Amino acid sequence: MRAVAYIRVSRVGGRSGDSFISPEIQEDAISAMAQRLGLTIIATQMGGQPARSELAIELIARRLRLFAEPMRIKMLDRLRGRELTPRELAGELGTTPQNISKHLALLLEAGILARRRSGNSAYYRVIDDAAMHQWQKACDAAPR
Repeated sequence: MRAVAYIRVSRVGGRSGDSFISPEIQEDAISAMAQRLGLTIIATQMGGQPARSELAIELIARRLRLFAEPMRIKMLDRLRGRELTPRELAGELGTTPQNISKHLALLLEAGILARRRSGNSAYYRVIDDAAMHQWQKACDAAPR
């Protein structure tokens, strides 16, 4: 996995001797430097608002899609503040452990959940507080 960087450029443009350095050249120089350092730039800021890279936008979209599935919303609701096995989740939600496991794998891969093994059982819990905060805000805004 590569390191990820957020770069903020305090000035757009500038002077090198008497020649003007365009924002595009600055961006190319930043990209080249990041590549040499083994970094992946997910956003740069030129002036006021940060400009998100295509990679950052894709990562945001993936995360939002995780929360767009009703079964995953129900699962996260049950996992708040406790650990459960896929069988326990399936029993509470009235579905199969196989269906639950499919959704757990996606949430685990995204880093929202962690798994703890105990004997033959696997227990899942929420570990990404920032994601859960976003999820909770979306749930609070929805009608009950």
